[in-house]
Amino acid sequence: GEVTSWNPDSNNTVNDIFPTATNIYAGGLFTSIGGANRNRLAAIDTTTGVASSLDPNVNNTINDIRLDNNTLYFGGLFTNVGGQERNRIAAIDIVSGNTTSWAPDLGNYVNSLDVSTSSVYGGGLITTIGGTARNRLAAINDNGTLSNWNPDVNGSVREIINSSGNIYIGGLFTTVGALARNFIAAIDINTGIATTWNPNANTNVLTLLADSGNIYAGGTFTTIGGQTRNRI
Repeated sequence: GEVTSWNPDSNNTVNDIFPTATNIYAGGLFTSIGGANRNRLAAIDTTTGVASSLDPNVNNTINDIRLDNNTLYFGGLFTNVGGQERNRIAAIDIVSGNTTSWAPDLGNYVNSLDVSTSSVYGGGLITTIGGTARNRLAAINDNGTLSNWNPDVNGSVREIINSSGNIYIGGLFTTVGALARNFIAAIDINTGIATTWNPNANTNVLTLLADSGNIYAGGTFTTIGGQTRNRI
């Protein structure tokens, strides 16, 4: 249980990490890792704890990151990545370090991302994507265009996970489309309509995990499905 010698030394908050065999990708509010300038996004060697040469230079907070093959997707409050306009969501090539041409242009910030074979799902306080209305949750195609998938969530989405043909979300919402769904819901990945799965938490769900047929939830709630369950 002792702390290892691995010590990247970030100078500000880390909001999310994504591990690989060789690097830990970190995103947050920081501007340096181990004394090296790294604005809000860095790749840190899993053995040495030293920041790699990857330096995307993001101008504001990153809340969530996901790696898909050699493409690193991230979302947050930023509007510029590597000198290019990228509003709240962006992608970089981890080999070259370059910002990709994928640029959906979100009208408000992103809290959480998930990546499937053909789409990137983003949730947060989103109001528009590329000028088209999308309430808090949307699917973006590989080419950066907006998908027709449109669940229409009435409050902030804090977490997204993709499991068994559904997109599970947690947050501060109470409806998905025309259906009452309190703070946690499952949405069909094809139709965008909330499924019959309805745990009915009594307040915020902030994090989710899918494992072995179960969905684990954490947040500030004290009941789910009418049963007492304190925060997890």
